[in-house]
Amino acid sequence: MPFFWAAETAAKSVTAGVAGGWSLHSPQDAVLEAEWAKAIPASDTIKAIKNSSVFTFKKGIGQLADRLEAKLRESANVTIRLKTRVDELQLEQMNGVPSMTLVARSDGESFPQSEQETFTHVISTVSSKTLDSIVRPKSSLSILSQTPSVTVMVVNLYYSNPSILPVRGFGYLLPRSLAFDQNPERALGVVFDSDATIGQDEMPGTKVTVMLGGHWWDGW
Repeated sequence: MPFFWAAETAAKSVTAGVAGGWSLHSPQDAVLEAEWAKAIPASDTIKAIKNSSVFTFKKGIGQLADRLEAKLRESANVTIRLKTRVDELQLEQMNGVPSMTLVARSDGESFPQSEQETFTHVISTVSSKTLDSIVRPKSSLSILSQTPSVTVMVVNLYYSNPSILPVRGFGYLLPRSLAFDQNPERALGVVFDSDATIGQDEMPGTKVTVMLGGHWWDGW
């Protein structure tokens, strides 16, 4: 599905995109894939991941963040600041080149002016609404205040009975046409983790993940 969506977006129709030989991978993706192939030797694990639509980490998704942090700390040009709040993101021009200055606070105190840092690129992982509240001047990125977002709650459930599910598979999604009395919690879908990630857990049983909210909670 991502291929057909991207083909339609790029060529204005699925047929035109497919007929024109449009590829889901951009030139930048091809370069990154080539660098990946050089940096990581081929192995059965890498081949398995490449051909898998879903894979998990033995110790959870936090294992990825922990490993990224460990590798970044090995780099001399990387500084990780903890317990630091960014109060302002100032958009500026230096010699005609766009730049961004971060004004941060640590332990409730402002950094001295000399410690404010300027960057050419800033990657934000907060919501558009939160980012809009710290951008200066306020009118610099007005699109941020117009970008909607919703909240999704994820609930993990575990049952000691390994045969509680009536069917086997990845899970299911709940259609929007479902009546409210049939879905009062406004669930979006359920993932059968015990089936989707066989072998991850040491204890037998049934584990499922329920996703709730999203567009249903917009405006609640």
